[in-house]
Amino acid sequence: MTALRFEPAATGGYQVSGPLDFETVHEIWASSRAALAAAPDLHIDLGGVTHIDSAGLALVLEWSALARAAGRKLELLRAPAKLFDLARISEVESFLEAGSATGDSGRSHGAGSASASSAKSSSG
Repeated sequence: MTALRFEPAATGGYQVSGPLDFETVHEIWASSRAALAAAPDLHIDLGGVTHIDSAGLALVLEWSALARAAGRKLELLRAPAKLFDLARISEVESFLEAGSATGDSGRSHGAGSASASSAKSSSG
């Protein structure tokens, strides 16, 4: 099993790689919370996520809530399409979407507190 990683990205912000699921989210919860609290930019690149489930969605929603509480925006880069599918069926998609960012998929993400640039990649 590939380990989940949450680490600084070369372009600023953070990048996540590996499976973001029930078995792994606990591995990065505390470190990601501390890092995001101190980060000047709340950009998280999810392009390296190989699998995501509802626990991964819950973690991303928590990151979004932390950003909102700090009066900042969370920008999700290269988020897997499955993240938005899970959010839609869970009726929490509005918590992920904000601004008018359009991802590589050409899909516009429009109202909430986390801006999302989503690549249509299959992940899980």
